[in-house]
Amino acid sequence: MESHQERYCFLEGTNVGLALALKADDFIVAGADFKLFDPDTKMVIEEWKTTIDKGEPSIYRFKTKPLELSKKKLSWQIVCCSSKDNAYEGHVMIAVSQGNNALKPTKPLKYNITNIPPCGMDGTESFKGSMIFIHNTGEKFVD
Repeated sequence: MESHQERYCFLEGTNVGLALALKADDFIVAGADFKLFDPDTKMVIEEWKTTIDKGEPSIYRFKTKPLELSKKKLSWQIVCCSSKDNAYEGHVMIAVSQGNNALKPTKPLKYNITNIPPCGMDGTESFKGSMIFIHNTGEKFVD
């Protein structure tokens, strides 16, 4: 049984805007539900749904300022299907950026999917994930 490891995303210490892009291979049709919330109070701060197909990314710009995101959690549920009957393996990716800088979470945001049903069938492949935003203070910890 695989243990759950939390994913963290370190933010720069500025209020330069944060954006999230949902991307997939050009034959994947996907829909996603994202929620940004306070894990202590469970209060939802932002919530949005999006869809993608034909390889065109969906880009969402956060309304909450980055300095207010520390220790907030982003969760997602993604469903997908294949627009090509003979293509059942592909990739769905989430990319987070702050200004012109791509942010690198502690665990990858690229999903390798090996059982994508055709969109004409009654079914989808689904998966979920989450990550916690942390401000990168530049402070080094030494034992």
